[in-house]
Amino acid sequence: MRLELKQIEATLQQIAAQNAATGEQPSASQKEQTKEHLSSAATGKSDAQAAKKVLRDPLSELKLGSQSAVVPAQTKSPALPKLKQPSFSSHRHGINPNLPMTLLKEIEATLAGWQAELKQILQQIQAVYQEGPVIEGWVESAEEGKPQSEAGVNASPNPFFRGYRLCGVDGDGKLWSRSITPQQLPEVSLGIARYQKLKQFLTRKQELEHRLNELAEMLILVQGHLQKL
Repeated sequence: MRLELKQIEATLQQIAAQNAATGEQPSASQKEQTKEHLSSAATGKSDAQAAKKVLRDPLSELKLGSQSAVVPAQTKSPALPKLKQPSFSSHRHGINPNLPMTLLKEIEATLAGWQAELKQILQQIQAVYQEGPVIEGWVESAEEGKPQSEAGVNASPNPFFRGYRLCGVDGDGKLWSRSITPQQLPEVSLGIARYQKLKQFLTRKQELEHRLNELAEMLILVQGHLQKL
C-alpha cells in the first residue's frame, strides 16, 4: 500500500513539474486519473484496514447502541441425548417365493416313502401266508399221567396223555385247547411264529394307512382353500 502511495505521489510531482515548466494547468483527464488513483488508494487502504480488523477481532464484539455484548469466539453446542441405533433382527421381512414349491417337494418325498413302505409290507404279508399255516395261539405241555378229560381235550381210549396242547381264545373270548403230538410241535411252532410276524406287519400297515389318510384329509383342505383364493 505504501508503494502505491509513493507511486501516486511521484506521478503528481511529475505532472506538477511539467505544468510548472510549460505554464499550463492540469487537464481534466489528468485530474480524473489523479482522482482515480487516489480513490483506488483510499479504497485499498480501507479494505486493508477492514481485513486487518477482521483478522484481529472476528465477530468478537457486537455493538448494540451504547452497549456492547462480548460473544465468545467459539460456542459449545448443547448436550443432546444420544439416540439409540435401530437394531434390525435377522428374521425374514418377506415370504420366500420358492418356499411353497420346496414344501410340496418335501411332502411328495415323504408321501412316496410311505407308499413304498406300505407296498413292501403288503408283499411281506402275502409272503407270510404263502409260507404255511398261520396259527394264533400258544403251546402248553400236558402234564404226565393227567387224564385227557382234565386236560380239556376229547377223551380217548388211553386215560392218560403225554404230549402238548395248542391253546387259544375264540371270537367270543372263550378259551379253547387242542392236543398235539410231539411230531406236530415243530409245524405248530412255525405257524405261531408266522402269526407273530404277521401281527407286526399288520400293525405297521395300519400306521402307514392312518398317516396316508390324515395327509389326504389335510391336502383336501388345502386344495379347497386354494380354490377360494
